[in-house]
Amino acid sequence: MELNVVSPQEAKQIILAIVRKEEKTLPVMLWGSPGIGKSSVVRQVTEELGIGFVDIRLLLFDPVDFRLPYFEEKDGKKRVVWARPSFLPESGKGILFWDDMVSAPPSIQAAAYQVILDRKIGEHALGDGWYQVAAGNLETDRAIVHKMPSALANRFAPHLLVKPSIEGWKVWAATHGINPLVVAFLSDPANSHFLFKFEPERDTKVFPSPRSWEGVSKILSLGVEELTSTKMIAGTVGDEVATAFEVYRKIGDKLPNFTDILSGKVRSFEQIKGASEDPSYLFGTIAGLVNTFAAMANVSKQKLPMTLAMDNFFEFIMTLPKSEFIASAGADIYAVYSELSRLKKIHFAISAIEGYLRFSQSEHGQRLVRATM
Repeated sequence: MELNVVSPQEAKQIILAIVRKEEKTLPVMLWGSPGIGKSSVVRQVTEELGIGFVDIRLLLFDPVDFRLPYFEEKDGKKRVVWARPSFLPESGKGILFWDDMVSAPPSIQAAAYQVILDRKIGEHALGDGWYQVAAGNLETDRAIVHKMPSALANRFAPHLLVKPSIEGWKVWAATHGINPLVVAFLSDPANSHFLFKFEPERDTKVFPSPRSWEGVSKILSLGVEELTSTKMIAGTVGDEVATAFEVYRKIGDKLPNFTDILSGKVRSFEQIKGASEDPSYLFGTIAGLVNTFAAMANVSKQKLPMTLAMDNFFEFIMTLPKSEFIASAGADIYAVYSELSRLKKIHFAISAIEGYLRFSQSEHGQRLVRATM
């Protein structure tokens, strides 16, 4: 089966478009390896739109669960009636999510034919405000996967192959409070391939993925002693990756106060005591600034105006010692700004900000503009 490759962010936009256009006859099938965020994409859509979410794991069902008969007596006569499945919403609006669909045997998958194509089971119809999305791992992933019957596959449109994107993940990470050290580590081109490194031919239980990096971020917030957390991180992303991550982890206490920079108290890189031109320090500073800016947008009453914070951001990054980091910082903040603006968490025009104009007119800004055209 030829599949179109999309990032998790692109998959999200496709599902959002389907729901917003109220096109209920386009059930989406998301394919992809474990841990890349297929389920998370669907939850994000429902949370963003404020609609319902019903998670169905076919592997836990038997065919009879879809058509359970019982006797009903009416006017002195008995008849067989088919019960309405509890997982089939009748009212409201939301997404019916068939997670790990191909983990179920074909006989169980077949039981879902009618609801996916005709939006009903027997005489019981799926509520008019509900949309359908399914997800499954690939046959090459060494996961529990059964081949999807062609008749079922043909009921989905579109089929999408989801693969993680480092740029898209960084935007998600900044807007979801992922530890800046994790973002900094993966921002480094030398480490970006560690965002997702799954080798199905190796019999390993631990590998880096967007899901496991979220786990690393949570481990760092626990405050446990370093040796314990190091072992926990190795048990989350693997020994090789955990060893490489240690270099970035050690700069955590050396990074500047990001709020001081966004508030204008610190206006240049030279003002930071103990600042280093090491890539780990520079990536850590950029990630911390972007994440702090994004976190400010989630506060209803900001002590610091967002326009001023953005202006101070650009004034500061123009003083970074290496041009590639200036361009990287500009690209990162612009991507996060675009996402926050789309979510209506900030309400100002970036082109009107003096700091952005200075950046866009600089050599580094022009390089970024050319790279994104």
